[in-house]
Amino acid sequence: TQINGMHTGTPLTNYVLNYFLYEFENFLAHQATFYMRVGDDFVCVLKKEQSDVLVQKFIKKFQEENKLEICFDILDDDFEFLAYKYTQNTISVRDSSVKKFLSRVSAKLQVLDADLETKITLLDRIYNGPNGLYELQKQFLLDYRFFNSESQIKFLSREIKRYQNRFLFGYQGFKNITELNLILKSLNITSFEKLFYQYK
Repeated sequence: TQINGMHTGTPLTNYVLNYFLYEFENFLAHQATFYMRVGDDFVCVLKKEQSDVLVQKFIKKFQEENKLEICFDILDDDFEFLAYKYTQNTISVRDSSVKKFLSRVSAKLQVLDADLETKITLLDRIYNGPNGLYELQKQFLLDYRFFNSESQIKFLSREIKRYQNRFLFGYQGFKNITELNLILKSLNITSFEKLFYQYK
């Protein structure tokens, strides 16, 4: 039989796919406020209401010319794509991914039965050691580089600070916030919020 196309398992496939879809993606990206493709899944958030007709015509023509079948839906303002939630120009990370990340942070900052000086020394090691908390936070930002939700960034910063506080002072909530800030500053520990803007 005569077969057209490439096997999906070859290392070259993604490069060829990117080249093949260059004009397709260029057109969609210019119509969109947000465009992203991963493999054969893509999302396109349109600038204007009339753009959806233009995009549908373009996709239909592209399919016919290339003998492809593209399944697409016109969605409302709120939808999920891969690890993201999109709501009115705000891109946040799915709750399950945030929960998983915070549980890893919490596991590294478990309450210890030790004096404060020992905990401070240990906190520095927890952050700056191999596979430390800094690396974990940076990796989260790299894994979810498209997210821009101010409320979610503040929530993550607040939760991480709460774990730091609990680690150093036990289960006292935010009563020691001033002392906590002084300790974190002396150890050059940057907040998650600052890390986000640093790596944006």
